[in-house]
Amino acid sequence: MTITLFIIAFVISAILSLVFIKLGARGLFLDEAKGVQKHHHKITPRIGGIAIFMGIFCGGLYLLGKGFAQINFWLVIVGLLPIFCGGVIEDYTRKTSPIFRLLLALISTAIVFFVLDVQLRSVRIPWIDIALTYTLVSFLFTLFAVSGLTNSINIIDGYNGLSGMVSLFILSALLCIALKFHDFFLINICVLSIGAIVGFLIWNYPHGLIFLGDSGAYLIGFVIATISIMLVNNHSEVSPWFPLLLCIYPVWETVFSMFRRKFIQKKSMMDADALHLHTLIYKRILRGNAYECDVTQATLRNSMTSVYSWMLCLLTIIPAVVFWNQTLILGLFALLFICFYLWLYSRIIKFKTPRFLIINRDREK
Repeated sequence: MTITLFIIAFVISAILSLVFIKLGARGLFLDEAKGVQKHHHKITPRIGGIAIFMGIFCGGLYLLGKGFAQINFWLVIVGLLPIFCGGVIEDYTRKTSPIFRLLLALISTAIVFFVLDVQLRSVRIPWIDIALTYTLVSFLFTLFAVSGLTNSINIIDGYNGLSGMVSLFILSALLCIALKFHDFFLINICVLSIGAIVGFLIWNYPHGLIFLGDSGAYLIGFVIATISIMLVNNHSEVSPWFPLLLCIYPVWETVFSMFRRKFIQKKSMMDADALHLHTLIYKRILRGNAYECDVTQATLRNSMTSVYSWMLCLLTIIPAVVFWNQTLILGLFALLFICFYLWLYSRIIKFKTPRFLIINRDREK
């Protein structure tokens, strides 16, 4: 059953992604090649999220046809529709406001909170846990966590395979723990999500023939957030710091970016810029401006940037899986990651990149 679900999601996502590439999205949902956060060299369809959604959806239809009518699966689909559709609208118009998208995140979170009981009840910090016993506090905290994680996947999206592979790592780790408890609902939704993302990635990495778009990033982020909360709620042995450590790279990238813009650069936290860690890796470790070389070289550099970020992500994924029920150890690793991130960011921004990260040493000299 599990392998069949993976194959269905993979095939549907891969075929639709190829169709979107061949059709060039019919002039719609295209990502321009110029902009402060653009690092590709041709106009590209940003509609991969729809392919991933359809892969997951068709897998659900297969379960339904086999008599596994898991109502919770369809409630998750209903819950993610508002934020997913908001991403589709943004991909099409490029004009939706942050307030509008926040409202949709609120609606999506409210659906799974009240219908599926997807709510944060404990973070294993006593005074916060007491506050979380109040429904309003729990809802606001859950909204903050779900919308924050959903947006964080979008924040790290920008290079071929970056957010897709990071999401794949996170979902695979969640799947490992779900398998320990034989939680077949979570296993099924993890497998479907993984299969659909892999189907997209074969076209996205390394050549960047199609992008996730906001719809894809929001969909994946929302699914990860929902699975994470349900896993912790369903199985008390799982520390709430397990999913936090899994997601600490995109989450901290988002938190630090907001802090940097507001308090260091003195501008709006929502302003786009090119000072994310992955952008600095692209420009300062992998060298040069993308427009100074041919498309093949630039695409290679784009794809290599993602490899650095994957390695950074694995620094937290591996210990999270090993110590999934050890809150203190998970918290320590989260703190160590934040310290390492700040140290690395500081070195790169000051043009003091650690030598072990430098590929082109001749140019460094």
